[in-house]
Amino acid sequence: MTIKILLRNYRTEDTQAIASIYYNTIHRINIQHYTKEQVDEWAPVLLKQ
Repeated sequence: MTIKILLRNYRTEDTQAIASIYYNTIHRINIQHYTKEQVDEWAPVLLKQ
């Protein structure tokens, strides 16, 4: 099985998806290594919106 990956320049309409990936990575994965207070400072809820 071959997986193709397409790289392209950032587009304004990507903003919400990128913010969601950032927020969820920190709050769901990095929470294993940091306190809730630390991840809340790193990626505040405002970024989720």
